[in-house]
Amino acid sequence: YQGVPASTIQNFPPGLRMIAGDVTNTQDTGSWSPIVNYDCIAPSNTGGHVGDEHIPACAPGNLLTMTIRFPQCWDGRNTDSADHKSHMAYGLGWPNLGCPSTHPVPLPEVTYNVRYYVQPGDNTAEWFVSSDEGYLNANPGAEAGYSGHGDWFNGWDPAVFQTVIDNCYAGALDC
Repeated sequence: YQGVPASTIQNFPPGLRMIAGDVTNTQDTGSWSPIVNYDCIAPSNTGGHVGDEHIPACAPGNLLTMTIRFPQCWDGRNTDSADHKSHMAYGLGWPNLGCPSTHPVPLPEVTYNVRYYVQPGDNTAEWFVSSDEGYLNANPGAEAGYSGHGDWFNGWDPAVFQTVIDNCYAGALDC
């Protein structure tokens, strides 16, 4: 998690919506823990590497993986905001620094992991996400993927998800 102790996690509020990433981003953010990153995962690799913020050149047989991390700290009042972001915040980091005072309610971390199997003849260095297209047309040869983003809204039954919180998060278990 983003420095949020698992034992403090609370249930998602009904109707929560949020966006992670930035559809207009065109460059590396320089973050040690980027919101969107890409990695080439070889069949023998067990993962654990935080990859590039742009789509890398992957060898055939690898999995090109895009990971999107959503914020896990909620303001405790609004289930959405005009930008679909400002009612949420990222945790303050490791070790167990928790949520910022402006967004004090710790929620489960939502993460998208999108994987594509790289076929022989594929050149992933030429791949891009659709939101990159306008920028890449104006800047031929630029790296792609910086505009990766994801939208999420809560559809969990609160009682069902409370079981996950009680039996997994509360005990700091990986369920």
